Amino acid sequence: MTDEEGVPREYTKDEVLAAFLDMVRGYVDYWACVPREGGADIHGRLSGLAFSILVMLDGDSALPGFIVAPNSHAADKQDAIDNGENWYPTQKDVEGNVYAYDIAGSLHDDFYTGDSR
Repeated sequence: MTDEEGVPREYTKDEVLAAFLDMVRGYVDYWACVPREGGADIHGRLSGLAFSILVMLDGDSALPGFIVAPNSHAADKQDAIDNGENWYPTQKDVEGNVYAYDIAGSLHDDFYTGDSR
């Protein structure tokens, strides 16, 4: 996409969101129409939909890869500790340091193999 003068530019946040949601909607439409003949039962179609979305997040589709990372609220950590549970990381600490917990890149590969890092 280019601006009004035909000069290439970075996509806006709204444009990225629209492209992402349009692709998800397209996957939903596709998998809703896969015929049941040949074993495409509900579970198979839902698995196909999930796989398609994971492929998109990993960057193996028409869109680039996306960062997929937990971003819990800082208060969740203390609640988990108080309950004797593990907690998910926040993306920034009080000093503003960013933590790298991006799990994308091989989500679609791991989906069917059951592997996790």
